[in-house]
Amino acid sequence: MTTAVNVVVLNIAGEVEMGPKELPMPLLAEDVVGAIPDLHRMDILLLGEDQIGRRGEIPFEGEAPDTVTFTIVKVRPGMLDGLDDELVTQLVDLGAVQNSPPGFPDELHCLNLAKKDTQSFCGGGFGGKEDHRQCLLLSDGRILAKRHDSDDYMERNGDYNGSFIWEMAEGTYEVEGGGHLRVTWTAWAELRVRSTAPFGPGDFTNTWQAKDLNVEARRLPTLVHQMDGMIDVKDVASSWIKEDPGSGLACARTAAHRTKDGPMMIRLTEEILEGLGFPKEHFQFYSTGRRP
Repeated sequence: MTTAVNVVVLNIAGEVEMGPKELPMPLLAEDVVGAIPDLHRMDILLLGEDQIGRRGEIPFEGEAPDTVTFTIVKVRPGMLDGLDDELVTQLVDLGAVQNSPPGFPDELHCLNLAKKDTQSFCGGGFGGKEDHRQCLLLSDGRILAKRHDSDDYMERNGDYNGSFIWEMAEGTYEVEGGGHLRVTWTAWAELRVRSTAPFGPGDFTNTWQAKDLNVEARRLPTLVHQMDGMIDVKDVASSWIKEDPGSGLACARTAAHRTKDGPMMIRLTEEILEGLGFPKEHFQFYSTGRRP
């Protein structure tokens, strides 16, 4: 039985950052992290293509090899400056701190927060609510957000009412310090549908509409919790971390789950996106994700 392994750490250019260094088995993430010199709290550690957390035993298929090679991705997203180490560690371990998603330059990093809140209820009928949203904070100062909200109910007599919204917004941000971001929104649009034919939005002719941005009148996107254009990253991140596997009464259940992807913005093309004031280069982000 293997009692120790040699650990090597490379950067994304393939250059050796550490090692080989002998570490005991079972191999613990905290031992690897503790051995890497000058490891930043937001750096990502990969084993193959899998991201490794900073705590716990590192699993191997079969017997561990004599040498284990990790790759370190150095992340310096300023949007996390001012957050305490415990919160940053949670975000890294849960995979919220990532390389840039498809469609964005490879050298960027991001904070990617996607979550779905649901509620089901019954009584005089049955129905439910679903709010699925995603916020992407890129290390170059861009913010992109999207959401799908559905709310429908079927009465016992067969009457049905449903409301369905697809919404997206984006802009830029500046780090104000203390985990606060000053956001300047540049584009905002929604697709809104009402239906009386069960179930779901059904066939509709509604189209995407640009929404008016007015800072003085406080007409700003609400996809990300903010106060007068200021986002508290600690509040947003802490809310994303919390999950609810299911609570409440049998006739009024709620749940909240983190998701890997956000909602897909339907009936969207590059031309429509650009006509709404969004860069068409961001089309892949908005047009991909989970279908309702």
